[in-house]
Amino acid sequence: MSSIIDAHVHLWDPARGDYGWLTPALPKLYRRIDEQELHEQLTRAGVNGAVLVQAAPTEAESDYLLSIAERTPWVRGVVGWVDFDAPDVEQRIAKRARQAKFVGVRPMLQDLDDADWILHPSRGRALSALASHGLVFDALIKPVHMSRIEQIARRHPNLSIVIDHAAKPTIGGEVSRSWRESLRALASCPNVVCKLSGLLTELAPGVETSKALDCADVVLQLFGPSRVLWGSDWPVLTLASTYDQWYALTQRALSSLSEADRNAVTGDNAVRIYRMKTTLAAAAILLHPDDNVLVCCRAVRAGERIRINESEEIQVLQDTDLGHKLARRGLSEGDKVLKYGAPIGSMKAAVPVGGWIHLHNMKSDYISAHTRAARVDAT
Repeated sequence: MSSIIDAHVHLWDPARGDYGWLTPALPKLYRRIDEQELHEQLTRAGVNGAVLVQAAPTEAESDYLLSIAERTPWVRGVVGWVDFDAPDVEQRIAKRARQAKFVGVRPMLQDLDDADWILHPSRGRALSALASHGLVFDALIKPVHMSRIEQIARRHPNLSIVIDHAAKPTIGGEVSRSWRESLRALASCPNVVCKLSGLLTELAPGVETSKALDCADVVLQLFGPSRVLWGSDWPVLTLASTYDQWYALTQRALSSLSEADRNAVTGDNAVRIYRMKTTLAAAAILLHPDDNVLVCCRAVRAGERIRINESEEIQVLQDTDLGHKLARRGLSEGDKVLKYGAPIGSMKAAVPVGGWIHLHNMKSDYISAHTRAARVDAT
């Protein structure tokens, strides 16, 4: 199974002062939301990584998100903001392209009064620069913008375009025919892909959440599994649902796909389309095939899943620090602890698979590295 990557999440701090739309009128959202809170949502659902997406039309916010990404291994990329009207926009984009986790740019088209804003010839400089540097254009749009983005896609065939939230259709009793046909036109452009995200907040009042599945089916039919990215739009999602509920609902939408196609939608496409330059840091390592413990390569959290090989996976039972050990198998009192293929101690108490092993439950039988190596060679 491939890593699951949430291709659309937000983090913010209203105290920064650059979120014009984020006001006390949205009490669920009007507070600081940080990476620790997000990580709790991800790990509970078994999601391994995420793409942070801008929520303010400032380059300072992009720097804020990048600072989080640089210290957080599971943040796989940042979709930021660049001033398309800046005289030096090409240089600004070139600078961003040199930042390893900067993967795309998102002008907030849905908030602009002029639906034709992106079509102005002056904005073509920025779009061409994005294409030349391999950065993605994330399109935050509504249905009124769909024909405009189709024009952009045809003008700039080398520009990768991601449609956020399937262009935010209003979801009522029936799927909108005009939205479906506009989406079909976008799907005919090979450089356009679509995010399966943000649909529940577009439900009309009184409409059941299951109706979002009808729109999800249209997205999958028109774009195909190789051109759809799964995302949550958390925490905006919480205005209509929970992370777990959205994850479960979208798993239903993907249930008829092959495993390879599900993996594409839930992670592989994000890696490919956003050209992610970094890989998710290994959570833990098996030092020898005979070992019954793993060694943490970074701090891991309760609920996180660690794949050991193609057929073996464990779930972490409690927060465990860098360098500490996790039980690969259930161990009983008196069992030898094997590391580097040799015993390093014995258990003072039983520990289940994924449990933390340290001096509180293990009696150390430390031997020198040379002796340990000799024992390994002898086997």
